[in-house]
Amino acid sequence: MLVQRREWDAGMDPDTAVRHGYNPRDFDLGHKLRPIDGEHDVFGDGSVVCLPTHGHAPGHQLLRVRLDSPEFWQSMPQAPDPIL
Repeated sequence: MLVQRREWDAGMDPDTAVRHGYNPRDFDLGHKLRPIDGEHDVFGDGSVVCLPTHGHAPGHQLLRVRLDSPEFWQSMPQAPDPIL
């Protein structure tokens, strides 16, 4: 699992997790973890690139996907806010 290190660290820190509504039981499921820092070219060919878009979450990221057709951007869905 590719995850921005800032996001993982925020989710694992008890105080930060409470402030942002993270619950490690929702994401720490034993996946092979590959923390990344900043922009990351997933396959090394520019076809899929993780781009940091920090803001509402400490390590939020988008995927830029380039295919033979026009490129598009994919944002990961956000978990429901536990306070709502």
